[in-house]
Amino acid sequence: MLALNLSPLIRQLRPHQWAKNTLLFVPILAAHRGSDITGVTQVSIAFVAFSLLASCVYIINDWIDIEADQKHPTKRLRPLAAGTLSKSTAGGLLMVLVASSAALCIVVGSWSFAAYLGLYLAINILYSSKGKKLLGLDVVCLALLYTLRILAGGAAAGVAVSFWLLTFSSFFFLSLALLKRTSELVLTGDIAGSHRRAYAVGDIEVIVSLGTSASLVSGLVLLLYLNSPVVAALYPHPERLWFLLPVLFYWKLRIWILARRGDISQDPVAFALRDGLTWILLAFAAALVVLASWS
Repeated sequence: MLALNLSPLIRQLRPHQWAKNTLLFVPILAAHRGSDITGVTQVSIAFVAFSLLASCVYIINDWIDIEADQKHPTKRLRPLAAGTLSKSTAGGLLMVLVASSAALCIVVGSWSFAAYLGLYLAINILYSSKGKKLLGLDVVCLALLYTLRILAGGAAAGVAVSFWLLTFSSFFFLSLALLKRTSELVLTGDIAGSHRRAYAVGDIEVIVSLGTSASLVSGLVLLLYLNSPVVAALYPHPERLWFLLPVLFYWKLRIWILARRGDISQDPVAFALRDGLTWILLAFAAALVVLASWS
């Protein structure tokens, strides 16, 4: 009985979405400081703080969108929209999560991290209340939220985030944000258009064009980075990293075609977490980095 009562609470937290917050570890790994126990510990605490705050955002978002979600083919199953979680319980859960995230933020002990965490919450509130209904601003907000995770991870670990990483992540996640809008429009048609108010089915081709272009630019940034003196200084065999490019292009080509066909019925990151081929490609990419680091 207890498990049944806890089920809506756990579903509302959306712990599977916390995987996005592993981006906080990117700066310390990119700086080759994975053996820095103190830094990794700080980022781990920051990861938990970010994840708890992310769950707060999902509660706020679902609260604002409860009526629209009840008309959506899949979002109507969310606890608040389905009525399996009351607003009062959700409000209490929200306060606990905010307090816990703030306490962990103090433990991290970085004002920069605290600022990024606060900015993350502010942008999410803007997005949930107004941003998602404004043409173009919604995808910019989504892309920025991903990049903020990288900046926050760097602040928690005391690692400077490079211009290369910021540029790549900006275009990469802009592409994913546009892909999310594409999959929503393909799946729900005019329902998505009326829900978002900013997009209609006729906009799909424009969104696809912009999204695939952003994908190509992210690949170009990666190519230029691999040819930079920075990589030559970090990796004994930087030429082996070149094979990351076909991996990236293949993954992006596949996921865009699947989205356009309507085969991606959820957030692209959530899809990637459940996609076996994505994990195979990720393992291959990790092997390439190891081989490039092998002296």
